[in-house]
Amino acid sequence: MSSNQLRKFEQDAITNEILSDLTKMAKASQVKAEKSKSYKEIEKKLNSINLIMADIRALENKMATATNEMDVLIKKFNVDCNEDFFRLQYSNYRHSRENATINWDTQTYVLRGQVEQKLALALISPDWKDRLQEIINSITEELSAGGSA
Repeated sequence: MSSNQLRKFEQDAITNEILSDLTKMAKASQVKAEKSKSYKEIEKKLNSINLIMADIRALENKMATATNEMDVLIKKFNVDCNEDFFRLQYSNYRHSRENATINWDTQTYVLRGQVEQKLALALISPDWKDRLQEIINSITEELSAGGSA
């Protein structure tokens, strides 16, 4: 290595010195900029955004509590109804702008299976063609009265 070249650690020391000077200069410029009217406007807007965010967090917590309470009410309602083929559902998509709704979930796949089973048994009878309307009415009445009876 030639004596005209700086060694790596010497280059690093010079680099660190330059960076230190630049950082001091930037800090001084930042302090001056923070006193400007436009910077104060930015801080004021930041504070208002942070207040809105705090309100949003409070509302989200309130919404989570209300949603949990609604879930408990819906579960109890469904147990109390003791229905096999329909139940009440609550749809609440927290990040949706749509209102939450309640709706009935008719579990037709369960109902269909039971209708098919009862119909297959009823159609074993040799006179099923003559009794088709009676069979339909009987299955409908049986399933509407007692679920999976």
